[in-house]
Amino acid sequence: MAKKKISFEEALNELNACAEKIKKKDLTLDESISCYEEGLKQYELCKEILENTKQKICVFSEEDYDEGEL
Repeated sequence: MAKKKISFEEALNELNACAEKIKKKDLTLDESISCYEEGLKQYELCKEILENTKQKICVFSEEDYDEGEL
């Protein structure tokens, strides 16, 4: 089954939801660890999306500069 690609905003919302669950302090240790692991996954996904976006911006900026549009 193919993995559904989620947006930056969706990943960030899930990361925030994990953080809020952990802050409530009413989770078991296993639940806290599970939320922490999920939060890390969402953090890495957000980071990857931002890095890819930054690369695209740099490529577009270089293309504009090379064409003398800046």
